[in-house]
Amino acid sequence: MDAVDFNPWWETGAIDSETLSMKSRDLYPKLKETLEERFVEIIIGLRRVRKTVLMHQLIGHLLNSGIYAKRFKLFRAILSDKTS
Repeated sequence: MDAVDFNPWWETGAIDSETLSMKSRDLYPKLKETLEERFVEIIIGLRRVRKTVLMHQLIGHLLNSGIYAKRFKLFRAILSDKTS
């Protein structure tokens, strides 16, 4: 997968309506309030708890605010505590 696969709004300029209509996580309002602050938020959690949906909803909010789509880059890191 390349960067556009993880960041489809680069081409479409929007987040799909199905994702935007999903129930927001409790963390959404707090993160939305801090979007203009200059720091990095790292969101970690178990699989399938809708971390990506949360990020897409925040990006959708920013896109609807008129911010240029390519200012946002989503990437995934898979961390493991296994030692070899």
